[in-house]
Amino acid sequence: MPSIHKLRQYDKSSKAKAKEAYDGRRGARVLQDLQPGDLVLMKTEKGEKWSQPGTVVTRDPENRTYLVNTPHGTLRRNRLRFPRTVALLATVLAAKPEQEEKAKNEDEEETQEQIDHKEMIMLLKKAKLAQHREQYQEAEEFYHRALFYAGMHGEFKSWSEEDVVKAKTYIFDALANLAMSRGQFEKAEGLFKETMKGLLQKGYAKTDNAIVDISLKLAMIYVMMQRYADAEQGYQFCLQTQRDKIESLKAKDDKVDEDTAALLGLTTDSYARFLLMQAKTSEALEQLNIAIQIAEQVFDKHHSQVAVLYNDKATVQAMLGNFQDAKDSVMTAIYIAKKIDSSDLPSFIANLGTILIHTNGVAEAEQHCKRAAKLAKKYNNKDATDQAKICLDEIRKRQRKVK
Repeated sequence: MPSIHKLRQYDKSSKAKAKEAYDGRRGARVLQDLQPGDLVLMKTEKGEKWSQPGTVVTRDPENRTYLVNTPHGTLRRNRLRFPRTVALLATVLAAKPEQEEKAKNEDEEETQEQIDHKEMIMLLKKAKLAQHREQYQEAEEFYHRALFYAGMHGEFKSWSEEDVVKAKTYIFDALANLAMSRGQFEKAEGLFKETMKGLLQKGYAKTDNAIVDISLKLAMIYVMMQRYADAEQGYQFCLQTQRDKIESLKAKDDKVDEDTAALLGLTTDSYARFLLMQAKTSEALEQLNIAIQIAEQVFDKHHSQVAVLYNDKATVQAMLGNFQDAKDSVMTAIYIAKKIDSSDLPSFIANLGTILIHTNGVAEAEQHCKRAAKLAKKYNNKDATDQAKICLDEIRKRQRKVK
C-alpha cells in the first residue's frame, strides 16, 4: 500500500501536468505582476471593450487583485481582467505600413514630436479648464488620458525618459490635488506618493522643497483621515527639514531663498491649525507667531497672507480669553486689508464684532457685524456673510437674555 506522502506527490504531479496540458491547448501564459504606477486598460462593466485607462495604485498579493485609479473612481480588479499592457499596445499602435516608414525624414520626426507635446499640453489645458468649472469628473478623465498618452510614449521610446517622468509626475500631482479638493483622501494619498516617487526618480533629494511640499499635503490629508500620529510625523519632518536648510544657508552666509522660507511659513501655519484641532491652543498661538514673522520677512508686512495670519491669531487669543490682545491682532488684520483692498476685509470685521461682544458690549459689536454683512455682499464673500450672520445671531441671543 503506497504511503500518504507518495499519494500526495502523485496528486500534485498529476495536477501540474493537467494544468500544463490545459494551458498549452489554450495558449495560456504566465502573467507578470503589475507595479504601482503601471498604466493599464481595463473594463468597468461586463461586455465593455478594454478601453478604460487606469493607473495601478497597489497590489494585494493574497487575493491577487489590484486597486486601480480610473476616471470613475478607484476599482479593485483581478489581474486576469487586465488586457495587454501599454508596452504591447504601443507596439500595435506604432505599427505602420512599410512605405510610411521609408517616407520618414528627420524634419518630419521633429514635427511629430512637437505635435505630440502640443497634444499633451492641450489635454492638460482641457483638464485645468474643466477643474476650474468644477466639472471634476471630466477633468479627471482628461488627466487620465494625458497619463495614458505619456505612458505610451515612454513605452515606445518616442519621448525621452526624462520627459515621460516629468509629464507623469505633473499629472499625478494634478490628480492628487483634484482628489484632495474633492475629499477623496485615500485616493489623494496614493497619487501624492506616486508623484513623490516620480520626483525621486528624477533625482530630487528627499529634502527638496518639492518633496517637502508633498509631505505637507500628506500630513494635511492624514489630519482629515484622523491619522493624527502620521500627521504629526509628517509635520515634524517638514518643519525640521526646512529649519535645517535655512540654518545651513545662514551658516554659509548664503541668502535664504523665498520658496524655502515661504514653505516653512506655510507648514508652521498648517501645523498651528492642527494643534488647534487637538485643543493645544497655547502651542498653536506660538506657531502662529512664528508663521507671522516668516510671512512678514518673505512677503511684506502689508501682504494678504500676513493679514490672514493676524486674524487667525486673534481667533486663538480670543479662545484663550485674551480679548484685548485679540482685538489688537484683528485690528492689524483690518488695517492691512483696507490698505490692499482685500476681499477678506468683511471676514476680519465680523471677527472683530465677535470679539467685541466679550469686551465693549453688544451695541458696538452689532455695528461691526452689520458692516461686515454689507461689505460681504460687495465682495461677494459667502464665508464672510455666514460669519456676520453668526455674529448677529449671537448678539440677538444676548439681547433677549437681557430683556
